[in-house]
Amino acid sequence: SESVSASESASASESVSASQSVSTSVSISESLSTSTSLSTSVSASASNSSSNSESEKPQGEVIITYIRENDGKEIKVQRQDTPKSDYNTPYDTTENDEQPKYIEFEGKKYERVPAGDYPVGKVDSEGHLETSDPIKGKVEKPVSKITYVYKEVKEEPAQPKGNVYVHYVDTEGNKIKESVTDEKDQPVDKDYDTVVDNRPQ
Repeated sequence: SESVSASESASASESVSASQSVSTSVSISESLSTSTSLSTSVSASASNSSSNSESEKPQGEVIITYIRENDGKEIKVQRQDTPKSDYNTPYDTTENDEQPKYIEFEGKKYERVPAGDYPVGKVDSEGHLETSDPIKGKVEKPVSKITYVYKEVKEEPAQPKGNVYVHYVDTEGNKIKESVTDEKDQPVDKDYDTVVDNRPQ
């Protein structure tokens, strides 16, 4: 009777011990799984935060326009001086032929205007419309627009010109000396005198 009791007691003790061991192992496994999940979540959150911060950095671009002084019509395709860039990026619209002296448009020639007041507004010595953004500076807003102003070049009509020839003949009209050119390609209405140098005695 004592032998049976001791055996049952030992068996029960071993069973309880084994059960406790399994339970502890499961608990540790669940704890590790939860910890890994939290770590991954925190890492992903930090990555997203960094990405959003970079994409929200303010940027802007610089555009140049070329207009006619009398009506503001654009006579040349807009030019992008600076593509989308971070704020405080320097720009200069006087370089790389971005400020041409002459422009051809619809068969007419236009010239950058000198400083003065025009129908489109006040223009400085660079031909730059003062109400537009500065011709040099730093990117500081989404779109900076610089405007240069031009006027049509009026071609002066060609002045008519003429020649003066001196012929030498006798009283009967016979040629007695080679003809001489007294004036050549001179403006009409200009005075001439053949007596001084082209009338031999």
